[in-house]
Amino acid sequence: MIVNQQKVTKPNRPTDRNNQTGTSNPIPGIQAQASLTSTGLEKDVTTTTSSINPSQARRDQAGFNGSLGADIPDATEPAPSGPTVGFAGQEKDWRVRLSVSPESEVLYRNPGDAGILNILRRTDGVIFPYVPQITINHNANYSQQNLTHANYRQYFYESSSVDNIQINGDFTAQTSDDARYLLAAIHFFRSATKMFYGDSGQYQGSPPPILYLDGYGKHYLPHVPCVVTYFSQMLPNDVDYINAEVFAQDPTEEEFFNGGGSNKTRVPTACTLMIQLQPVYSRIRQKEFSFDKFAAGALINKGFI
Repeated sequence: MIVNQQKVTKPNRPTDRNNQTGTSNPIPGIQAQASLTSTGLEKDVTTTTSSINPSQARRDQAGFNGSLGADIPDATEPAPSGPTVGFAGQEKDWRVRLSVSPESEVLYRNPGDAGILNILRRTDGVIFPYVPQITINHNANYSQQNLTHANYRQYFYESSSVDNIQINGDFTAQTSDDARYLLAAIHFFRSATKMFYGDSGQYQGSPPPILYLDGYGKHYLPHVPCVVTYFSQMLPNDVDYINAEVFAQDPTEEEFFNGGGSNKTRVPTACTLMIQLQPVYSRIRQKEFSFDKFAAGALINKGFI
């Protein structure tokens, strides 16, 4: 199921702590049938205590036929598995996402077993299910010179820079799969602050990996190369916590519903992740910069902001 980014409010505690998956029981409702006679419109409203389809009941009362809402899911059917942050397609999805290079073989793109990060392969990185708060700072640096017997200082241009990008994003977990995704996102950002130290194979001695920031269309955050300089997570004490089962690889349907995972971990049903990024550009890439092209938006495929 694909969920558009939207403002999030902190969910209240569930009234039933045994029901932490957010699944609601079928509810009784009212069915209405109308027939037109010579004396006017007569309604025969009957109340039933048995389980009905609420969506269909509302359509019946509104006078819609069955073909008009055929794409509306049946509320009595079980919700599909998979994280609620499903990806709609990179070329059409405007949500904020942090990923690694397609040619990379680190983090969730590890050709072997990525462990906790396996679930991030579905979305090619971490995407924020709700609209995050983002702060981007652009600076032009000038040195100053105080002249003798003058009313004004003189300023001399030195350099320009893009300072750190700060992202505060809300995550919620109402199902086991959502919890796995949140756990993977947390571990992704933890790992992105670490260098390849000790027994790190072919990348031993390398600095932390470069991530790419996308969001809101190609003219706003156009695959900006960044490094993570700060990551923080607050574990709230006013929400419930839910199990996140870690699978060695993406689970089969049987494994998922039978709880075939290991190393169960509990994560909050709502929390905020705070990430600070620093855009970085290689010297070779900077040589491709052109003021006129940048001003016209022609360098978006280079990741310049």
